[in-house]
Amino acid sequence: MAISKGKLLAICIVWLILFGCAAVAWRFMGEESAERAKEQQLEQTSGTSQYEHFVDLALDAFSGYAICDRTNFAANSKSNASN
Repeated sequence: MAISKGKLLAICIVWLILFGCAAVAWRFMGEESAERAKEQQLEQTSGTSQYEHFVDLALDAFSGYAICDRTNFAANSKSNASN
């Protein structure tokens, strides 16, 4: 029961095409279900806002801005200078 190289190659190509089609179908079905889940979550958790205006804050982890609290900085620097 020897299969020629040509037939084996044809069988491998057919299987690769089938696996490729299955992967593409899985990807598109997965994206749609994930998108539907996000939409459902958004619908369940969103509501009307009681605020008319929104303020965007630009926050970062840089603590060097703490020096801008001048009253505490001035008091600390004066007490450190006198010691």
